[in-house]
Amino acid sequence: MAVTPEDNERFESRDVYEITLQDAIKNAAGIIKEIEEMIASEQQ
Repeated sequence: MAVTPEDNERFESRDVYEITLQDAIKNAAGIIKEIEEMIASEQQ
């Protein structure tokens, strides 16, 4: 299952991370940690 917002233009200035709904429900804290780690590594 995928949820894709309409009007994606409003996200053009943002980095979009695609995850499955199942992962978001089962492992929300882990997903957030992974995204934070990716952001931190990109800033170095």
